[in-house]
Amino acid sequence: MGYHSEGDALCVVLLVGKNGSGRSSFLLRHADGVFPEHHISTIGVDFKIVPLHIKEDSSTPTPDGSDGGGADNDVSKISSPASSPSPSPRIMLQILHKEIFKQITSSYYRAANGIIFFVDILDRKTIESIISEFKPQADLYCPSGTRYLLVGTKGDRASERTIPRQELDDLAKSWGTTYHEVSARTGEGVDKAVTVLGEDIMKYNRDACRVYSKNPPHFSSTSEEKKKSKGGCILM
Repeated sequence: MGYHSEGDALCVVLLVGKNGSGRSSFLLRHADGVFPEHHISTIGVDFKIVPLHIKEDSSTPTPDGSDGGGADNDVSKISSPASSPSPSPRIMLQILHKEIFKQITSSYYRAANGIIFFVDILDRKTIESIISEFKPQADLYCPSGTRYLLVGTKGDRASERTIPRQELDDLAKSWGTTYHEVSARTGEGVDKAVTVLGEDIMKYNRDACRVYSKNPPHFSSTSEEKKKSKGGCILM
């Protein structure tokens, strides 16, 4: 579904990866600026919507509070809600739950404008699941033009890593994208990763973005709603 102006855009991005790969912590850090010190289940932390402010010189988005992630970080060139006559485009970050019914997995992917694949750099099983399961699913179901990004979590514990940085850089390059190492605990790299994917979507896949409304598209993951929908997707 296309949109009429920059301010109407809603980009849907799936956060994909093995349970425990850091998706919920990443989501909460970027959207709310907090880090959960104790383990939390992804259930109930389905999605967050954050605004993307447009750089007046390049029409590329920058999340609130980020440094822009690029060579030109002059904040005076970034429009704000107070100075902009129209609303900013928004990006919806939504976790793809491992426990959803397999028959609706394709619905999640088909609704996506972008995918962030998550790897815990301390756990090799997380990259194995991306390569063997999640990336093939995305390739099969995502619409043409869906943008990918590879993110490694727990960057603050890089000295304990079991997956070499070069291996992740090479994997992302083979997909035609980039690798970003982040730490939800410290916040390092989190906003920049979202910025990079948001800019990529707006540059190459903006016509596929939805028109933003107060009731954005969102797929339920609760068992009660699954029963009501008989395995189908629920749009708010």
